[in-house]
Amino acid sequence: MTRVPSPRLRLWGSRIALVLGALLVTTTIVELGLTFWPLNWTAKASANSNDIFARVDAEWNVPHPDLGFVRKPFVSFHGRLFEDPRAHDVAYTTDAHGFRNSPDLKRSDLVFIGDSFVEAGNVPQESTFVQRCSEALGVPGANLGRGFYGPQQELIVLKRFAEAYQPKVVVWCVFEGNDLQDAVRYQEFREEQARQPSWSESLSTWLKQRQISQLWKAARRKLKARKKNYQYTWELVGQFQPKDHPPEDVEFCYRYRPDAPTRYASGMAALVDSLEEAAKWCEKRSVEFLVVFLPTKLRVMGPFTQFSDSSAFARYTEDGRFDHPQNLAERLALAMIDREIRFLDMTGPLRDATKDGALTYSARYDNHLDLAGHAVVAERMEEVIRGLFLPR
Repeated sequence: MTRVPSPRLRLWGSRIALVLGALLVTTTIVELGLTFWPLNWTAKASANSNDIFARVDAEWNVPHPDLGFVRKPFVSFHGRLFEDPRAHDVAYTTDAHGFRNSPDLKRSDLVFIGDSFVEAGNVPQESTFVQRCSEALGVPGANLGRGFYGPQQELIVLKRFAEAYQPKVVVWCVFEGNDLQDAVRYQEFREEQARQPSWSESLSTWLKQRQISQLWKAARRKLKARKKNYQYTWELVGQFQPKDHPPEDVEFCYRYRPDAPTRYASGMAALVDSLEEAAKWCEKRSVEFLVVFLPTKLRVMGPFTQFSDSSAFARYTEDGRFDHPQNLAERLALAMIDREIRFLDMTGPLRDATKDGALTYSARYDNHLDLAGHAVVAERMEEVIRGLFLPR
């Protein structure tokens, strides 16, 4: 004999079904609405947060099969990277391809390739070494830098976007702190692409890409941004004496790993191979090619900074030194010499300026070049490019 559900049970069942149906319909409507009419409040709320680039990465990028992600075209925001007196007021815009250029830039004698050190989202666009160097030479410069990119991605950028500018010179900037790790990460990304994901992984990815998920993440970031009391982000903190200014507390993120080329051997190989292929690409098009090495803040500012925590200092350095034979700078220089590729190491010029009291890197929150550092790099680049490539 079939048991008939009681009227009360049927009533509750219908109510639950009605609620679930209404929730599904509402979610669908909101998802479609956010897809076609994105809310501006999420961007405005994040513009005052303590981490603009967290907002850029989460909301203004889209997945890409070859590059992993790309910035959305024609992005625009204005604000400070961090709530700190030394943080700069930054206006950031992207062109049709998601790079930090004016949308009107079509031709450029100089093209700069690299990661966040080239993109330089922590300083005003006119203060970046891309703009400073280009203006000093009197020619337009295209910024094809993008944060979180490694050498394989930068090679794709060169081949896909540089030629349209008809450049005379390509400048490829290598960052000591994470280029090798980024290369390994990209290798793992490509390997993961080749792997067939499980149904649960596919479902998780789909859910994370929904507009409602992004809205929820934006709301969480807005709440976190209300925390005003700053705590040091990294364990190594020292005191630096800028010229004509009170002493500054300086944070350091990237450790000095002289064994990085061996520790990340596949990343080192990918870096050298990418640079060699880029040099051939340029040679085929009669474009001059220059590789510029950008050191970490610790190797530049460390020799002129006082550290009170000896244990943290020991963990961040090798024997308390900032230079070793066969470190990345030396290994890369030798590799470029062997391949007859012009190479410029910015460690010396940046150290000289720091020794004279210039705050070449951001003091806190960040490990990128500050205004003085961009000026130093631009001046040295301009000298080399003018002397080698462009008529006087």
